[in-house]
This record gives sequence, C-alpha cells and structure tokens, in this order.
Amino acid sequence: MKCPGNTLKTGRSATHRRYISHNWKRAQDQCGVLKSLLYTMLPTCKIYLDEDDMDQDDEVMAQVEQASALLVFLTAEYVGSRKGMLELTTAWRLRKP
Repeated sequence: MKCPGNTLKTGRSATHRRYISHNWKRAQDQCGVLKSLLYTMLPTCKIYLDEDDMDQDDEVMAQVEQASALLVFLTAEYVGSRKGMLELTTAWRLRKP
C-alpha cells in the first residue's frame, strides 16, 4: 500500500511527507506510538516526529515547509509554547493540511 499524498503536488519537494508536532513534555510517548502505528499501516510513508530540540526558528519553519501534511497533538502546553505556535502559523501560512 502506498502512502496517500506521496504524489501530492505541493509545488516543492517534500522530504518529510508527514510531520507530527507535539509538546515534548506531555505527548512524546503517545506521538512515538502514533508514528509506529502509521508506519505499520503505511510503510512507505516518510514521517518526521518533532522530537529534536530545534532552537532556531528557521529550522522549525524549514521542517514544516518540507512536510506535505502536519499532524498536531494539541495540548494546552502546546498552545502555550512559542515553538508550537510557530509551527502552527507556518503551516497555516503555507496552507499545509
């Protein structure tokens, strides 16, 4: 089974087809399980799990830009984080699903 969206025309090449964004303190385990389940169901998908501590805003924006879709594990802590809001606003500005 092919990963839906691998042929999605975004106007730019997407390195990470799916980007899972979360608040590290509250959702790391759940998002790790989610990534594993997605790989089980869609083994050809490329998934970037936001587990690295990216300090630079341009790194965060570049990761979101490279994704063809963003999946956000939304918590109160995520909404209250500057990095979370940067990911969301970048995805919104780029009209990422």
